[in-house]
Amino acid sequence: MSWLALANPSENIISNLFRINTLKEKVIVAFLILLNRTKGVVHKLREDFVGRKNKKNNKIVKLSFRRCT
Repeated sequence: MSWLALANPSENIISNLFRINTLKEKVIVAFLILLNRTKGVVHKLREDFVGRKNKKNNKIVKLSFRRCT
């Protein structure tokens, strides 16, 4: 299970992406980061992703990824 904290822009997102094993997961998380930075309104993209939102600016604070087995 990989936990990514995407709230702080000072965090190194590239190193978070390297913690994820497969290329498919990297692409999905990179897409979510891009969507989160541009629009900030991701309610629930897939049932594999669970996000907790920040109440001030409506951006995802914590994103958890559950692997499909």
